[in-house]
Amino acid sequence: MRQPYINGFIGYMIIIIIYFSNSFSGPLFGKAPGDREIAAFFEKETPAFLEKSHIAGGVVAVVQGGRTVFLRGFGFSDLEKKTPVDPQRTLFRPGSISKLITWTLVMQLVEEGKIDLRKDVKGYIDFELPGGFSQPIAMENLMSHTGGFEDRVIGLFSKDTSGLISLRDSVTQRIPVRVQSPGRQSSYSNYGVALAGYIAERISGRPFADLARERVFDPLGMDSSSFQQPLPELLAARMSKGYMYDQERWNEEAFEFVNDSPAGALSSTGADMANFMIMHLNDGEFNGARILGRETARRMHQSHFRLNPGINGFAHGFMELDRGEERIIGHGGDTIYFHSMLMLWPARRLGIFISFNTGTGFLSYNPGALIQQFSDTYFPQKSGSELAVQNPSDANIYSGSFAVNRRPESDFMKVISLLMAVPVEVSPQGGLMIPNLLTREMDRYVEIGPDLFQKFDGVDRVFFTRNEAGKAQSLIFGAMPVMMFVRPPFWESRALNLALLILGIFSLAGAVIFRPIGLLEFIRRKERTVAERRAGLTALALVIVHLGYFGWFAWILLGDFIFAKPGLLFSKLPWAGFVLGLMILGFSFIAWQKKFWSLPARLNYTFFAAGSLGLSAFFIFWKFAA
Repeated sequence: MRQPYINGFIGYMIIIIIYFSNSFSGPLFGKAPGDREIAAFFEKETPAFLEKSHIAGGVVAVVQGGRTVFLRGFGFSDLEKKTPVDPQRTLFRPGSISKLITWTLVMQLVEEGKIDLRKDVKGYIDFELPGGFSQPIAMENLMSHTGGFEDRVIGLFSKDTSGLISLRDSVTQRIPVRVQSPGRQSSYSNYGVALAGYIAERISGRPFADLARERVFDPLGMDSSSFQQPLPELLAARMSKGYMYDQERWNEEAFEFVNDSPAGALSSTGADMANFMIMHLNDGEFNGARILGRETARRMHQSHFRLNPGINGFAHGFMELDRGEERIIGHGGDTIYFHSMLMLWPARRLGIFISFNTGTGFLSYNPGALIQQFSDTYFPQKSGSELAVQNPSDANIYSGSFAVNRRPESDFMKVISLLMAVPVEVSPQGGLMIPNLLTREMDRYVEIGPDLFQKFDGVDRVFFTRNEAGKAQSLIFGAMPVMMFVRPPFWESRALNLALLILGIFSLAGAVIFRPIGLLEFIRRKERTVAERRAGLTALALVIVHLGYFGWFAWILLGDFIFAKPGLLFSKLPWAGFVLGLMILGFSFIAWQKKFWSLPARLNYTFFAAGSLGLSAFFIFWKFAA
């Protein structure tokens, strides 16, 4: 495989995982570092981090007290030409940090009385959203990712303009399914942000890219920032190359075009993002230019949606990234090749933006790890061992497997809920063992409050909700309030579905090799009856269908399927397999009745019938089929 796309699509679903935790906002602890300390930290740690993570280049911008105190490029924007990163001129792709620009625009329109955050969004659009729920979707639901939409991944990116569609087409032609009532659960939605951007575009009567330039970039002196795709020629010449590191080499990749542009199409420099951070830390003002009223800016930073006071949630568009007693807001941003993080400490008037230009597969979302190291160095917080309750609850009520609620329901990316299942185990030392979602290493958590757990030797937190019977029904990681993990029904359990997949593959292998379907055996035997030959031919057709489907899907995975048009990724072969499976199940009853073949051959035939039906059911349920 040329690039680790299998890891990439798993990784995309946790694209916004940030290496921070949460807790209560409160007084400041720890003295803020001075300019020299900040510079010394990042001058030392960033090059080491880039080398360890195989990153070609990056930029770091730090603001404090209303000014930029550190701005530096590291590594290269073009490895072939050995062009160093220039923090003033080199453009990066901040990915979902684009959303903060969109929400700033929305809040400008709220301030002008043109948008009501609590009004049904259908009053602002010129097309119909899917129904099914009595509760209307409000703009504030879109801001907190509680609109109730399924996720969309395939078709979000394109490698050329042929796959790029207009914002209107993106929100009207690719409408996701609504899967839950608004306002109940956070489930990250690029579509929701694109919809908000489209509403801003309709109200203003200006294309979204122009709206961002006129209302945000120009007033803030962000002259090197744009949502245009392709970039204007002058900016395109300064755009960093994107890379994928694979097997000890950097592969240069094409510019990533992003549909749902308000959710992730921004290109910008470290210097420009510093101006944006200063504006927010100055309550809407930058160098005398005020783009948000003071109270409006502060409202954006206030907590808006939390399932529990001790766990992170959302401000108005900003993620809450509170760490211990430190109030932190911000947003992560990832494309396939660029990985970024923006974090603000409002009370300290401190902000950090970091962006890297290299993807390294499953573990490539690392800018937050560098900021975590900075935060732990200067603002250390109490660990779980220091906050643990004296009389913890029965840990067994929390154990089990939990599946992510952020998933597509309309295509095979639905299977992410199996791949990202979170096992929770009771720790022999007390508390719970819960995996790190990136490394999958189990960490020990101890109870610090009702249904609230914190890492024994750290600050990461997990909160559980319970059902009426008192058993844990879902969990939320404090580091990523954008999704929940819910105890799945048995038919979606990882064990059952893995068993279906394994048994199906083994039954297929047995059918290919052994009697009565084995290909060589089928060719050699001439004395079969008509019924035997029909049973054998039907099974042979099913073998070909299964092998054809596996070959087709392998071809899809080996290609750049995240960039593909959604309609190209579906096949009707699993449906054909299901019908043929029912037919050979019927033939298996006849075989036992009429004693076709030997006993081992009949067992193998019946096993193939059952395994094939299970395999087809797996592919159909998880939306691998058209």
